[in-house]
Amino acid sequence: MRKKAGQPQAARPSRMKNSTMLSVSTYGASTTSRFLAFTNALEWKRGALDESSWRTFVKARSLGIPKDFAVSIVSHLIGNAGVSPRSGKLRSQLDRAYSQPASNKHIGSHVSVFPKAKSRTCDALPNCERIAEIVSLGFGCYDLWESSPIRFAGEASHSEQIVDALFPSNPLLSIGRSFRDRITKPREFWRGRLSRSQFIVPSPMSAEKGSTTDGRSSGRSLSNTGLRRFIVVEFDQGTTDDHASLINHLGSAGAALALVVFSGNKSLHGWFFCDGVKESALRSWFDYAITLGADRQMWVRSQFTRIPDGRNGRTGQRQSVLYFDPGFTKGAQ
Repeated sequence: MRKKAGQPQAARPSRMKNSTMLSVSTYGASTTSRFLAFTNALEWKRGALDESSWRTFVKARSLGIPKDFAVSIVSHLIGNAGVSPRSGKLRSQLDRAYSQPASNKHIGSHVSVFPKAKSRTCDALPNCERIAEIVSLGFGCYDLWESSPIRFAGEASHSEQIVDALFPSNPLLSIGRSFRDRITKPREFWRGRLSRSQFIVPSPMSAEKGSTTDGRSSGRSLSNTGLRRFIVVEFDQGTTDDHASLINHLGSAGAALALVVFSGNKSLHGWFFCDGVKESALRSWFDYAITLGADRQMWVRSQFTRIPDGRNGRTGQRQSVLYFDPGFTKGAQ
């Protein structure tokens, strides 16, 4: 996948200064040295701070490092990266890490990652430890909203504005008020109808009609879906805060996040710009997303996803936009 550009790179501190250290007599100089060597080997720059602070706290817990010392080290390193430490968030991460039994392993092997998913056990997910580690970083819907370059407020729908930005130049789009709809028309045909719709194929169509696998004519099929422009990652299990953590993580893993849409029910859909990305690289990235609980069906190019700022036909709720970056093409290189 393409990497985000334009993020300032902070130099990684090579060694923790003595001025940041507390007395080591309580827990030993060798333990302190191991702890500081571990923290100095992590990435302390924008985009990696949440994960590095979490790993530092987990390591501190496993070594028996006092809480105050651990949080002072993390605050120092975050400050060195040019970011103001958020004490409340750090304390939340710290408490979660220290509430687990001491272990050299990351949290997760005995955690129910998605406690609300009664029909799906943790063992059914490929990497429960990784999921638990990511969602425990504390990044949620509020953080996603705060980080959005564009924020929409009020009752008016912004579907038209967003779709214009996502799909310029009047391409063919497949849009539906129900999942069974299979209509493809130029973008201008849909103007004024988007806020009442539920679904959209996240890539332009190549023709108004195509053929299904059984030979039937259809307005939405693989044969008339064009090259990928966006790939959408959807999480059905867990809370929306869990989904926000996972989508944010995938965005920091080399993908250009353009949009996050609330389904109008219980899930978030993350739109990632992938125009021009080699299919093999995209497949590898999406396979990783699957290990985090992403819906496999979203790999299908003709698959419907929730239209931004549309209306969920079953719940009646608005499919509101939590994150929108109209400069998504600049975030990929």
